[in-house]
Amino acid sequence: SYDGLLDLLRGEHVVHADETGWRIGRVKAWLWVFSSPDVTIYRIDRSRGHEVPQMILGTDFEGVLISDGAATYDPLPYLSGRCVGHILARISKLKEARPEPSHLEFDWLLEILQDAMHLGSRRFELTPTGYGRLLRKAERNLDQWIDSNEFHEDADIRRLAKHLKQHRHEWFMFLYDSAVPPTNNH
Repeated sequence: SYDGLLDLLRGEHVVHADETGWRIGRVKAWLWVFSSPDVTIYRIDRSRGHEVPQMILGTDFEGVLISDGAATYDPLPYLSGRCVGHILARISKLKEARPEPSHLEFDWLLEILQDAMHLGSRRFELTPTGYGRLLRKAERNLDQWIDSNEFHEDADIRRLAKHLKQHRHEWFMFLYDSAVPPTNNH
């Protein structure tokens, strides 16, 4: 039953959420998907607000919610992981719109994020001490990029730095929990 699926989803350790525009006749709505490896729930709702994931996951959800980074998820009280893939795509679009010399800041951030994703994939090949050392380095590198670009002359770089800072503890959630992927695509 639907209630049984909700109970299963609410008990999952990692849940991915996403929403996309939808139409019911001429009325704008949103198709929501909440999924784990074992359960997927779809919901069509006229709201894109945080009330929808809160209604689906309930007040007692103790897992990690993975999302694309939309502001919809900001007010939720759950432990969250943000999709690094969405930041990589954003960097690509920003680079395409600029001449080559202005790519340095984007390339630097790209390297930091790709290195972190690579580190996550090597977690079990490294000693706990070695992994911890590299994890702290990845955290410092991201902090350094944010600090260096918070007041950048380029408005897009400033906005990106602000977005990364606003959700700072969510970008590398995958480095702390092996069940959490670096993207919201599973």
